[in-house]
Amino acid sequence: MLIAILEDRVFRKRTREPYTKRWTVRCIAYNENNELVFLRIKGTDALGMRDHLETIGGGVENEESLEEAVIREVREEIGYSCTIERELGYIVDHYNVLNRETISTYFVIRLKDYVGGENRSVEEETLMQGTEAYSEEEAIEKLNTYSKRTANELVQRRDLMALKFYIENR
Repeated sequence: MLIAILEDRVFRKRTREPYTKRWTVRCIAYNENNELVFLRIKGTDALGMRDHLETIGGGVENEESLEEAVIREVREEIGYSCTIERELGYIVDHYNVLNRETISTYFVIRLKDYVGGENRSVEEETLMQGTEAYSEEEAIEKLNTYSKRTANELVQRRDLMALKFYIENR
């Protein structure tokens, strides 16, 4: 189910070339205390200065199912096993500075046990500052508070739309 199509309101498109496509999975992740778990992203990359919350997730690899990608991404990024409760839907968003269209399928998951095995890229190691957990109300407030006209806006508005969609349609 399509949740939203989001245009990049932050960066101007610099080329007439068509967007490259990237398929990703994103996780609305609950811990044992029924809190939502997010990554804290902080640093500088192709999207500029970043300091925001972001759902756990990443790119789907060749010949990998979406569910396999969820399990792999959770383990690689935070070292946890998880159970998938449901597939929620997807958000299409555009990153003009990267000339990329990202199709992110969201899943609701429960984190289980810490099993180790984190396997982050150099860029992920630099940007990921750990995890933060919040109640649903706190998460909505945090995701709704971002630096306008920055990459923070692009990421947090995407994740906010998915979380609100889940809460309204559970």
